Amino acid sequence: METIPQYWVIPDIKKEDYISEQFKRESAQVAIDKVCGRFDVTWTDLIGRSREARIVEARNILFYILHKVYKLTSTDTGRFFQRNHATVLSGANRIAGFIEFDKSYEEEISKLINN
Repeated sequence: METIPQYWVIPDIKKEDYISEQFKRESAQVAIDKVCGRFDVTWTDLIGRSREARIVEARNILFYILHKVYKLTSTDTGRFFQRNHATVLSGANRIAGFIEFDKSYEEEISKLINN
């Protein structure tokens, strides 16, 4: 029988950190599924190198949601998409700018986050 380490056995991991990281991963997957459905893209499209407008927009929206809303680090978010942290920050800030000036865009992003 294989022994699985538990959070209370490993001194460096607190229960709150374990739950928080698990929640972040599950939330990220839900967000990815919603955005893929909304923009009719696949996970392969998102991690690929395509610069097609709808794929780039979907990717940048996910950068925004994961980094700014779910508070994943830009490095961790970049690992999801095989990108570096600067790319994540650039895309997330681009979407934040759109949200700031376009209320209909803000409503669309809110629907993706809250539904």
